[in-house]
Amino acid sequence: MLPANTILKISNQVLYWKNSTFWFTQVEAEALYEAISRILADPLVTRMIIDNRDATGSFSDSVEAMWDDLLLKLSNHFDICATLENSMTAAMMNQISKGSGVLHKVRSFVDVEKAMAFVGISDKNFLSNI
Repeated sequence: MLPANTILKISNQVLYWKNSTFWFTQVEAEALYEAISRILADPLVTRMIIDNRDATGSFSDSVEAMWDDLLLKLSNHFDICATLENSMTAAMMNQISKGSGVLHKVRSFVDVEKAMAFVGISDKNFLSNI
């Protein structure tokens, strides 16, 4: 079962993943990992928005290795990924993406409309439909 503080939805071939915290138990992290792995089996879901604007806390050491593996799978699967963050985190993440040479496909935003445009969503009601 997914953690209560996490939303995973697919709409218009886009995975929307919202976190309200980064404090996950090992069991919750494993459930989330498995749920996302199942989504990755669908070749039609090629874009993703991760919404961390309200998330607090940090991953525990036991969850960190699992996230590293999951992020590698995500980067290999998705054509494009936008992350919604607070301004300081977005700027830092964009520097990491730029330094890694993936800014063309992995970018962080504060503005929802800019994130949606980056992944090719023109429906202004996209998030309200989730």
